[in-house]
Amino acid sequence: MAKMNEDPAAYWNHEAGPKWVRVQGMIDRMMAPISAALIAASEAAEGERVVDVGCGCGTISAALADRVGAEGHVLGLDISAPMIEAAIAHREGRPQLEFVLGDAQTHAWPGPGADLVTSRFGVMFFVDPAAAFANMRRALHPGGRMVFVCWQPPAANPWLTFVMRAFPEIEPPTPSPDAGPGPFSLCAEGRVREVLGAGGFEGIHAEPVICSLSLGESAEKALEVVQEIGPFSRLLHNTPEPQRPELIARARAFLTAEYAEGVPSLDAAIWLVHARAR
Repeated sequence: MAKMNEDPAAYWNHEAGPKWVRVQGMIDRMMAPISAALIAASEAAEGERVVDVGCGCGTISAALADRVGAEGHVLGLDISAPMIEAAIAHREGRPQLEFVLGDAQTHAWPGPGADLVTSRFGVMFFVDPAAAFANMRRALHPGGRMVFVCWQPPAANPWLTFVMRAFPEIEPPTPSPDAGPGPFSLCAEGRVREVLGAGGFEGIHAEPVICSLSLGESAEKALEVVQEIGPFSRLLHNTPEPQRPELIARARAFLTAEYAEGVPSLDAAIWLVHARAR
């Protein structure tokens, strides 16, 4: 089995990619407040040329394509073939929207003509972040905008470990920002500034933003989500199959109690990052 921090391409093509295609609807609903914040901050305008890095199944790319209109262009780039295939299948008559399989760390851009490079949680998985941001800089004309979101530290994101409160005997892992490619590799503001500066960006600003997320409209919907993403998903994966029903039952009981008085609103802390190409 491929590991994210050892072979990102294999991980996103053979393990994570097919799963994310399957649960994309859940993820888009849960991440809607963050997506809205990113799209608004991008200030993508009619006629602009945009690159969406780590575009996944294309949700952000499609929204940006609607903003730039027929005279603009959006290139969605992702390393995962299953997700790119899903994105292409749902392009829905947007001729200005193009999806390409590729790695933003090494991709050969057609030229430095883009006005904007953006990403929703797609820039934390590079083997060499400084080289990756330098290459993304090459896609932009001088003064072009980089706008993306990445996670703040795990401790600031209670939505992620919410269901793990049902398992107080289990110490949740604390990812290190130095552990290589992974969702929290850019969780330190200083690291964000370091890699963007090394990549040829200036005017770097990491704005701390707190969004309220819901795991689902019911306890059962939330249970579906946590079985697919996050630490409970990994706990299930690492537990022998005969023991998994007990874990699921404990998670269900916890979520049922938490949802008894309504849908819990959970904090999600992100960096909303702005920079310009030198």
